[in-house]
Amino acid sequence: MTDILTLLPNIYTTTPQLRSLLDRHSPAFDACSITTVDLVTLDPRTICQRARISLNDVNRIVECVRDALNSETLGPAVVAARSATNSSGGKGRGRGKKGPVVGGTSGRNMAALGRAQEFLGVGDAGVDALLSGGVMTGSVTEIVGESGVGKTQMLLRLCFAVQQPPHNRSAIYICTESQISTKRMAGMLAQLQRLEVPGYQNLSLDRIQTAMCQYLDTLEHIVRYQLPVAIDRFNVGLVIVDSIAANFRVDDDDENDADSTATPKPKGKNKGKNRANKLARRAGDIVRLGTCLKEMAVRKNIAIVVANQVSDVFEPYRRYNNNNTLFTDRSHGPSSTPGIPSSSMPPPSSSLDPTTASQYATNPADDDLLLTYDYQARWFTGWGDIDNNTAEALAAAAGKLKTPALGMAWTNLLDARIALVKGTFGRAAQSHSAGVDSSAAAAAGEQEWEEYTRRWMKVVFAPWAGSGVPLEYEIWEGGVRSLKDEGRG
Repeated sequence: MTDILTLLPNIYTTTPQLRSLLDRHSPAFDACSITTVDLVTLDPRTICQRARISLNDVNRIVECVRDALNSETLGPAVVAARSATNSSGGKGRGRGKKGPVVGGTSGRNMAALGRAQEFLGVGDAGVDALLSGGVMTGSVTEIVGESGVGKTQMLLRLCFAVQQPPHNRSAIYICTESQISTKRMAGMLAQLQRLEVPGYQNLSLDRIQTAMCQYLDTLEHIVRYQLPVAIDRFNVGLVIVDSIAANFRVDDDDENDADSTATPKPKGKNKGKNRANKLARRAGDIVRLGTCLKEMAVRKNIAIVVANQVSDVFEPYRRYNNNNTLFTDRSHGPSSTPGIPSSSMPPPSSSLDPTTASQYATNPADDDLLLTYDYQARWFTGWGDIDNNTAEALAAAAGKLKTPALGMAWTNLLDARIALVKGTFGRAAQSHSAGVDSSAAAAAGEQEWEEYTRRWMKVVFAPWAGSGVPLEYEIWEGGVRSLKDEGRG
């Protein structure tokens, strides 16, 4: 049980009755390697048999640990409300009763915290309908996607949405890679004022506070000490971090540079051990930062939205789709990418089933693969979950497997994830040159082709919105907006 104070440093404050129990039974837990995770996941009778202590003490310890976890995630008010309900005999908690249970552990109970849930929309009916109203306050939401997919455009639009009624609050924008684009913000503001959106008279760049931090220590200091003061001073309703993965990548680069200049160390078992220690420290940093953001969102009842980057995934389709050529590299041939033919060749026929890109997920080779990360990832990454009903264009874009940065340690801290997907396709270019017969050029095999980009967004998981339904959108002067179905496959 040496890890309990690391995971829950305030456990003796929230549950003081636990100290005497742990002092008495910690040696027994350590002898049979029972961790904090085991306490909340294993059956108490199993723990009782392994540690050889009374079942009554095990139940009391498990209850105290769960109360401490609830206090960290749901807030002290929820735990106090649940304790009051339990002490009154559990009235109103019968099986036939309907309605939410105050102090329940199924999710964050904002009513028990004395706050109302609000939603920040992006000002587009289609996008707001997809998000069931927008981004919810009191939660941490991630927007993940490739470069150029429109993450920053959506974040900037949220900065103006929080200024509109009924919110009428300010925003804080924390940059970790480069300074915020003031020119783009000014152009978006001018467009919104031109359209006279609700509350456009009060929209201003002065109500968007910005901060620049290129190192993880700086970001942690801002979030832990400066952010609470700024939220109260400027009446902030939205905090944005763009992007969350940049600081961790910079720290990795700094460590690699330091290792390259240091004295070479012998290779062997220590190399793997050092990497494992490095990953453990990184996971601890991620959990510490994410927990601080979650506590801030709940305590201040604000929306925290972070942008995240993605990386390519190679192993799944190499392992299970060796015969699949749908997503090979463009350098292997002129027609290797669907819909982007060369200028001297007609577009290739669409003879491949787009669902083969996720064959590794829907049809694993054996039952052992059902519990692998590659199979499970399709439900929480946002990529690879295509099926027979998926349009071919979306299948080609979403089938190029990506994975959000920072891994499962970060994913488990999120309340919601929104994935933005893009794909590049080809179409016949319109020839406007005088004397050029397009039909004759096509017959001669000299048809010109141009590339264009299509983008989709979908909710990967969120407690307030349905997931898995893609929506095509575009970037324009006012941010992002949905596209109506025009029969494009």
